[in-house]
Amino acid sequence: MMAWSTASRMVFASLVVAFVATVRPAVGAEPSPDARRPIVKSELRVIVRSAGYVDALRRQAGERPAPQPIARPLAGDLWLICVIDRPRQINMLTDRDLDTLGLSQDEAIALGTQNVAAALPPGSAVITPLWPRNGIGYVTGHFYESSRLLLHEDWSALSQQMSGHLVVAVPVPEGVLYIEGKGPADLAALARVAEATAKDDPRKISTQLLRWVPDGWEVVNP
Repeated sequence: MMAWSTASRMVFASLVVAFVATVRPAVGAEPSPDARRPIVKSELRVIVRSAGYVDALRRQAGERPAPQPIARPLAGDLWLICVIDRPRQINMLTDRDLDTLGLSQDEAIALGTQNVAAALPPGSAVITPLWPRNGIGYVTGHFYESSRLLLHEDWSALSQQMSGHLVVAVPVPEGVLYIEGKGPADLAALARVAEATAKDDPRKISTQLLRWVPDGWEVVNP
């Protein structure tokens, strides 16, 4: 986790577009021999993507007889999507795959979330208080970092420390930005950094701001 003072934010914003992250093949890419082998339940993962991403997947599936993705709304314009994490690429999990695995949608989502939690570093190790308090935190370093929003309780302690003002953004797959969003200036600062992080990145997820609440995440406007 990293934190920046107000003076450091502009420096970060100018550098973040050059940030080099782990690149994984796109979901829905052409099947490889690896993708044609039987699915192993330990390969299930749940990723976070935008509503536009889900719409594109569904349009692609609708153009020909094709299985449908396993996708559900998460918060705001964010959705969760079930995928299969192969050694060489990531493939979309479909309703046909569920029959093969003997899983319901709920069971696949639960198992995929559990597998993501096991793959990520513990939240207690990377979700830490900000210093200075008006800094911006950035949890990064893992392709599934944006899926940390699904691990809702991992953020509970920090939200309590911030008196309910924890606000996050997931601009790219491998990063979650967060701030103690007490007022418009804090929210505007986070929005600017989220925009800079996602700028010119074809893997952009969303720059929407979300506040932690006991039963999930809610959209908050800067």
